[in-house]
Amino acid sequence: MKKGFTLIELLVVVLIIGILAAIALPKYEAAVMRSRFQKLVIMADSIATAEQIYYMANGIYTTDVSQLDLDFGEGSRSEENAGELTTVYFGDFYCRLRDYQMGTVQCSCGSKGCPVLEMKFDRSRKVCHAYFNRNPLYSKICQLETGKKTPYSKNSEYETYDYL
Repeated sequence: MKKGFTLIELLVVVLIIGILAAIALPKYEAAVMRSRFQKLVIMADSIATAEQIYYMANGIYTTDVSQLDLDFGEGSRSEENAGELTTVYFGDFYCRLRDYQMGTVQCSCGSKGCPVLEMKFDRSRKVCHAYFNRNPLYSKICQLETGKKTPYSKNSEYETYDYL
């Protein structure tokens, strides 16, 4: 009597592994993307706090990262635009200061991919933008993070989920 597995038994095992992988892989990808996005929220909150402090001291928001009382640490770099350091990079993550009158920071995960987080300080508004031409998981991440099932607004490029 020969010992071993039959071809049918091996095919059944491979089929079961394939089904499990098809179910688990998208959930894993979403969990990784959500984790990246949560890191982004922490960075944006730090910048928002520094912007609020700057506003209290100067009466205006800044678009120059170097004006903020923040230590971005090892591995970070800044990008200059018209003489101001408007963007700070943390590996693949980046945050960009925009609009000194309203005070806005916009952050994203760059090439690793995640939705765009935007915070407006003058109205204490935090939103998540899910761009249609990128990853279909972005809408799901925004829904999970904001607790909203339907977008606050929608246009041809992206849908916006509001935290409020």
